[in-house]
Amino acid sequence: MKMNLIERLVYPLARGMIRQAFEEGFKGADEAGELRRKNAIAHRESTISELQDSVKQFEFAQDVWQSRRDWLQDRVKELEVEKEANWIALQTVSKLVKREEFKIKELENPWVSVDKEMPEAGLMVLVRMQYAKGSKTVCFTAKYTAKFTEEADDFYGDYDEKTDTYYCPEGWYENQTNWDGEYGYIFVNEGKVIEWLTIPPITGAG
Repeated sequence: MKMNLIERLVYPLARGMIRQAFEEGFKGADEAGELRRKNAIAHRESTISELQDSVKQFEFAQDVWQSRRDWLQDRVKELEVEKEANWIALQTVSKLVKREEFKIKELENPWVSVDKEMPEAGLMVLVRMQYAKGSKTVCFTAKYTAKFTEEADDFYGDYDEKTDTYYCPEGWYENQTNWDGEYGYIFVNEGKVIEWLTIPPITGAG
């Protein structure tokens, strides 16, 4: 088919315009794709950066928590040591208080139990005696004679073979204040002396 002059002139021009349009379209598509790729990379990098920041914050929080936990454990140990020290101090104070209370009771009650201590041999003291456990007590003056310390006036009492001597039997002797001579003291053979008290000296003019 033969083309006229106009067709020969227009056809190449139209074909060039179409080619240019296609080239520009492909170029625009490539630019749009490149932009989307760059945006995707930027978004991914931003997400990674945020995750890294979150990891750092978590690690920092973990370090703070661990530090706090270590401090609490050390504090618990300190409190346990203080508790033990306070307990020991409390026991010591308690013993001191009991000791002082015992001293006060001794001052309030000067009577000395014979189970705890005996008076000096031969010293006249005030004694408290019971005839039976739980019964009323009686008081009188007496002296305590230890074994082999006071010679007997006759061949009666405890005999010591080493010295070939008779001694007054060990025990308590009631003082008979209104009697003189050999019956000034009588051996206590009934009841049990439970306490004794030092007789205070008499002061002032009689």
